Amino acid sequence: MLHKHVHAIVFVAVALASPGCGSETTEASRSVSAIDLKFPGDLERPTVVFPHRQHTAALEAKGCKTCHPANQDGGMSLKFARQRDPVDAEELMDLYHDTCIGCHEANPTAKTGPVTCANCHRRDAGGTSTRVAMSFDYSLHGRHVATENNKCEACHHVYDETTKELRYEKGKESACRDCHSEVDEGNKLSLSHASHTSCIRCHQGHKEKGEKTGPDTCTGCHDAESLAKIDKVEPHVRLQRGQPDVSWVSAPGATSPIVAFNHLAHEPHTKNCSTCHHETLAACSECHTLTGDPKGRGVTLEGAYHHPTSTHSCVGCHHESTKVRQCSGCHGMLAEGPAQRSCRTCHAGPSPADERPEVPPAADRIMEPLPEVSATFPSEVTIDVLAKDYQPAKLPHLAIVRALDKAARDNHLATAFHQDPEILCTACHHQTPVGARPPTCRSCHAGALDPSTDKPALQAAYHRQCIGCHERIGQPTDCKICHAPVQGGNR
Repeated sequence: MLHKHVHAIVFVAVALASPGCGSETTEASRSVSAIDLKFPGDLERPTVVFPHRQHTAALEAKGCKTCHPANQDGGMSLKFARQRDPVDAEELMDLYHDTCIGCHEANPTAKTGPVTCANCHRRDAGGTSTRVAMSFDYSLHGRHVATENNKCEACHHVYDETTKELRYEKGKESACRDCHSEVDEGNKLSLSHASHTSCIRCHQGHKEKGEKTGPDTCTGCHDAESLAKIDKVEPHVRLQRGQPDVSWVSAPGATSPIVAFNHLAHEPHTKNCSTCHHETLAACSECHTLTGDPKGRGVTLEGAYHHPTSTHSCVGCHHESTKVRQCSGCHGMLAEGPAQRSCRTCHAGPSPADERPEVPPAADRIMEPLPEVSATFPSEVTIDVLAKDYQPAKLPHLAIVRALDKAARDNHLATAFHQDPEILCTACHHQTPVGARPPTCRSCHAGALDPSTDKPALQAAYHRQCIGCHERIGQPTDCKICHAPVQGGNR
């Protein structure tokens, strides 16, 4: 337990109105720039929540180096008033107390920060941070490539074990997370420290020269509204890493027909390369094998491509795409995971043993036209199961199918998986094979509920199907929209 100075482990400077460390830390949703000051060992008092933005505003004229000294390489240290943490915890505590309280006491005429224990170590300084993670997407990468005149070495490097130095190696650029983990490891900085040190230093350097640059404040990178104001580079800026436009996807020993994968078409639908390739940007088969390998954390190649909930797998990404409003009405009723019939959508190439061209031929996915209206494909369906109390409900069957068809044709992914428009029928007619004429709902759902199955009675089946879809796509669910009362009825 640390007892020596019970003043306050602060990190608080000028322009803070007492009592407390400012409103930035007292709200239920606190500022993105409020920082919990972590400290080794146990404290007698609550952890200090430091309002960084208020300090940067108060010390703007003096600059960041008022609190953050220069590193040995001339860059700004991310640590307060030091380059490295002292070994002794009490020494670190003294550094905070003496420096912060000293600054506050040295400015008695200004609205300054607190100098007493309770005003920094506050039990009511909690709240949920609104900070969002910074995502370096293709657009931001494209901006930096243009600014640095295609000099990848401005950001990318590898560590040379022989010379013990950082150097650039063309063609081996990878995501920062490939080397920088969540915590510092000796001289290798954590991702947070590496990105803040390099990015902020670069931005500040451009700022000092009066040049247009990126943000150098917490809010600029970690506030959702601020991030939304950064203009997106359009069209999609491709990140060149030697990847093919299209390629065959297979593996030694695989037996399924191989996949013609259009890498170029998929890129604009991801944030960055790591969306699929993790950090290394290596081909999937380098780490994922048919039987699993430690390099791929035991995940097989089949699992890497087909896991239904992984954000890195093909199937998982496709499944996530079905959660948008236009698709969720149908897909929200379907079982998790891809339907068996969808395999051939991707596995449409030759068998692994057959000869094939070096590059897959280009092929557009085209949906067949909707069938003509007929007795088997009516424009309207009358539902009269509540005829005693309500007029028959008129289901605009053709209008619904046309809306689903348009949504599928407007989306490349949906077009690929709905080439036969009768696939659209399977969400409502959920037990009918594609191509077969659907039976009436009554043929399966007549009679009372059977408690031994999950098959609802007819009235419940209609309501669960129709209302469930309306709820998912944001359509009205009021009874009178479908059911007009019968004159003299019970309703």
